[in-house]
Parts: sequence; C-alpha cells; structure tokens
Amino acid sequence: MEILLPMYEQAKVEENKAIPTITVIDKAYPPTQKYYPKLSLIILAGAFISFFISILLAINATNILSSKVEDSEFEQKIKNFYSKIIKIYKIQ
Repeated sequence: MEILLPMYEQAKVEENKAIPTITVIDKAYPPTQKYYPKLSLIILAGAFISFFISILLAINATNILSSKVEDSEFEQKIKNFYSKIIKIYKIQ
C-alpha cells in the first residue's frame, strides 16, 4: 500500500495534465461569399459625394469672385484662396 498509493496519486496528476483545456465545438470554415462592406459601393459613394462638394465649391467660388462690394478681411482671404485654386487648375 505504501508503494501503490503514491503511484496512484501520481497517475491521477498525470491524467489531469493530459486532459485538453480547450474543447473544439465546431470547426471554423472561411466564408464562401463576401457580404459587407462592398468596395464598389464605398467607391461610388465617395465619388458621388466628392463630385457634389466640388460643384458647390465651384459655385461658391464664382459667387465670391464676382462680387464687387468691399469685403471684410476674411472674405478677402477666401477670394485669394479661390483665385489660387483657379490658377492651379487653369479654370476659365
């Protein structure tokens, strides 16, 4: 009994070490189809938004540059900014 009891306890400890701590319930499989976000929709939305923002900026620039009234310092800076943009992109 003196010899078998320590061997029995040691066997129980070894058995607990052999038990895996993580059990796999289901295997993971990669998806067959990509659902969301769709890259084409993101690109089209970005192009659409940037197109309309550029149109609004162009309309705003023509209104500001065509005004003949004395303006404040801020409006003068905006006019300078828009005139630089027009020179860079060679508009008109």
